[in-house]
Amino acid sequence: MNFEWNEQKNQANMAKHKLFHFAKLYLMNEKVINTTSKTNRAKVDSLTEEEIDTSDIPPLTEDFFIKSRWWKPVEPLNAFVQIDPKTLAWFQSQGDDYEKKVAAALRIYAEAHSA
Repeated sequence: MNFEWNEQKNQANMAKHKLFHFAKLYLMNEKVINTTSKTNRAKVDSLTEEEIDTSDIPPLTEDFFIKSRWWKPVEPLNAFVQIDPKTLAWFQSQGDDYEKKVAAALRIYAEAHSA
């Protein structure tokens, strides 16, 4: 069986499945990635605060600060927890990241039962 690429069918299929736009963006980004930046990094690094034009950045309003919150990532702890073999086997069957899933299940349970 010989396979012959048909670009017209490919384009029609991609358009049908709304993939044409994404494929075009991907190919466009591939071209961008493979080109050398023409940014004068030395000049950018040497700019002072007064020389940087921030006129297109909207000011931060009081509403922004009311809605914002401080968030600090929490470092996970290693804890020894006894789990029955069937439960552990089930989590392990869910994939290599089963430990994260166990932690997520415990977090969901704790949040559901907190005041």
